[in-house]
Amino acid sequence: MKSRLCMALALAYCGLVPRGLAAQQRGAIRVPPPAAETAQFNFLVGDWQYVAKTTAPGIPPVFRGTWHVWRLDGGRGVADEYRALDDSGTVVYYGLTVRTWDAEAGRWNIAYIDRGVNGQWGRLQTGEGRFKNGEMHLLQRVGKRVLRIRYHNIRSDSFNWVADRSADGGATWQPAVTTIEARRVQGAASHAERR
Repeated sequence: MKSRLCMALALAYCGLVPRGLAAQQRGAIRVPPPAAETAQFNFLVGDWQYVAKTTAPGIPPVFRGTWHVWRLDGGRGVADEYRALDDSGTVVYYGLTVRTWDAEAGRWNIAYIDRGVNGQWGRLQTGEGRFKNGEMHLLQRVGKRVLRIRYHNIRSDSFNWVADRSADGGATWQPAVTTIEARRVQGAASHAERR
């Protein structure tokens, strides 16, 4: 039930709900202005190219990709499409993330849906994030597998990303399983909210 609700919310935020229904839902709710914390993911909004290194099994040790990030819901959240590419530019991995600020809990709520290495689609990871000391820290879970992700060295045109992995619910960790160096794509299209 929780997975279906998260999937429905992710699809709604990404504009995959009929416009009439989405408009009716928005019109029925009085929405307060975005909290100041919603600016914490502003650094990520835009178009990026990255180089990743990984020790994860079944994945090339070095790969490249693209990352497109846009604002949602009047700035209350962000969504992204993450693609890993092979040497010919073919997409070999795709992920869709929705992040929304939860003012009551004081954190970012995250839903990540991927098409994995074996062509699986629809696997849902849920998690949360907090901005600390100039870095974004996330935890994402699927079953007993947990990723501990950190965005760091954040600049206007670049950032670094590192993920530690646990296969036992966080009891033990494999550090820096995947690292990413991302560079902003120059001359990219507007980063406005998608409609």
